[in-house]
Amino acid sequence: MLQITFPPIKIRIIIFLTTVFFSFVANAQVIEQNKKPQPDYGRPKQRTTTAAGILRQKDVQRIKASKIIVAQYGQKEHDDAIFEIVKKFWTFTTDLDTMPYNKAIELARKDDRVLVLCHTSTNSVAYNMGIINEDHKFIEPGRLVLLEDGAQKTVMLGDLPSMGGKNLLTREAFSACISAMNTNLLVMDKYQMKNYIRIRSKILENAGDRIKNRTLLIPKELLSDKIDEATISALYPGKFEIVSYEKYRNAIVDQEKGKAYVFFAPALAEGKIVYIQYIIDAEDGLVLGLYIPGAVSMEVPFPFSDANLSRGNRCEINESSLKGYKEIYEAE
Repeated sequence: MLQITFPPIKIRIIIFLTTVFFSFVANAQVIEQNKKPQPDYGRPKQRTTTAAGILRQKDVQRIKASKIIVAQYGQKEHDDAIFEIVKKFWTFTTDLDTMPYNKAIELARKDDRVLVLCHTSTNSVAYNMGIINEDHKFIEPGRLVLLEDGAQKTVMLGDLPSMGGKNLLTREAFSACISAMNTNLLVMDKYQMKNYIRIRSKILENAGDRIKNRTLLIPKELLSDKIDEATISALYPGKFEIVSYEKYRNAIVDQEKGKAYVFFAPALAEGKIVYIQYIIDAEDGLVLGLYIPGAVSMEVPFPFSDANLSRGNRCEINESSLKGYKEIYEAE
């Protein structure tokens, strides 16, 4: 198994995430960082996510006109894996390259049409248990994927939370994060949206009826103890399959045709967490819809005041989730 570990997570006060994702520890396909001495490629600074992360149309157009350089960290297995994922799921722009982080930033300083795609650690309000918790339902935020300019200012971000008190970066989580960032850009550009607000309804409009031709993969590790196959059949009108985490992971990494998958994203708000649930096409990474517990309208992007906020770092697919998936499936 490939594995890369990162520094411990600290406490932060927080805010608002545009795109958030988590990594599984148990059975996850972890990206390795070689333990041998490596060249100094530089590293982006640790970040604290703020409302500045909200994507606006001017940012979309800047990204569209830019060359994207995927940062290398001096760990071959890690760097190759990250670039491979970006080439698979980033379609908004085609001018892609990869080089050491410090050289990429140097180039971006000289040319404002160059942006650097990198990842770094972030402070977090999540509760670090200090142990490897094999419970897939325990989640905590951990790392950010960033598009930054030569001044190392964030143009766009996506969050890569981890779970179990051990900060790991996995291929499936990175794939999902890049897929969501790419979908946000495609949708905002297509509909010329002023900002990220109300993107949920536009994501549904953009996806059309595609979900009706996809089998939804549901990892058994995330099912509520109160939910079984019969319950899912009664609540969700589409095709679905309850699968092992390994099969779920492989479908994402291998871009399995005809499949869609559920992915949880713990967004932070006032020291609490709301678990946003994405449905993503495994083949090309297009987001088909997202469900937010407690949301009063598809026109409200992140209704934290009306959401199912919890201080516990646990998530699961329950009856409310399935009703949300049904709403996505039946959307016109």
